[in-house]
Amino acid sequence: MKAIFPRVVVNVLASAIALLPGARAGTAEFVTVSATAAKGYVRPIGTDGAPRPETYIVSKGIFFDGSTKDSGLEKTPFIDLAATVGRSLLKQNYFPAKDAQLADLLLVVHWGTTTVYEDALKDFRATDLHNALTAYNGAVAAAANGGSTPDSSELNSLLSSRDTETMSASSFSGYNAKLLGYETALRKKRGEMTVSPEEQTFQNDLAEERYFVVVMAYDYQAMKKDRTRKLLWTTRMSVRAPGTNFKTALPEMSVMAANYFGKQVDDLQRGEVGVKEGKVDIGEAKVVTEPTPAPGPKK
Repeated sequence: MKAIFPRVVVNVLASAIALLPGARAGTAEFVTVSATAAKGYVRPIGTDGAPRPETYIVSKGIFFDGSTKDSGLEKTPFIDLAATVGRSLLKQNYFPAKDAQLADLLLVVHWGTTTVYEDALKDFRATDLHNALTAYNGAVAAAANGGSTPDSSELNSLLSSRDTETMSASSFSGYNAKLLGYETALRKKRGEMTVSPEEQTFQNDLAEERYFVVVMAYDYQAMKKDRTRKLLWTTRMSVRAPGTNFKTALPEMSVMAANYFGKQVDDLQRGEVGVKEGKVDIGEAKVVTEPTPAPGPKK
């Protein structure tokens, strides 16, 4: 999809970063981060050896609502999302610009849920294919003993249908791989002799819905001067959506991505979301006697 640069969000972002609570996800999942930078791009380094502070403004990118209704995702305001990511950007010395005209970067933030291919009739198709294959093998055996030539039309039709469904699922998976930044990692793994557990994990990720945030950093001054969109770096973060709440998973994704903003990292980075342990104080047990029933009204 072509990125759109609508109204820039600047005014309340700095204060929102400080005020937004840092909630933690309540379930253990794995956050995956992909970080890439333009060829030849090198982050400026300050005299203290740390990345030189740079300022940015934020633009609301594309929202992907997926194929499943998700009220938690839909009700999360973009300003909250931008503020959460902004707190993590501070770790790499990226700061909200006080003067939008002087900002070094324009950050376009896309977010939402991936869409996966779902075949409601998959189990029925598998049963039909099994029955057709059994029937065809029986017909072949009968033909060998002088029976009529077996008819393979039904079996071929079901096999063709299965191949079409497989191609559809593969198409969705390929699109999600590009969206989440899995393409390069999968290409490397597919060059190996056998399917590794890591490759299988990546494939499983792409076959189910994942929450994601994509931050794309453009040279804002070059955009103002030459009206060209010069992409400097992109950081993509994602986590499994089923059984997870976007509002609580967002800080986990952002914290994981904090180490990679503005960098080129060749491999996917994965980190387990921590489970926040709770403590329940039951206190001393007390025995409560059953109260004596109050006398009923006199007749």
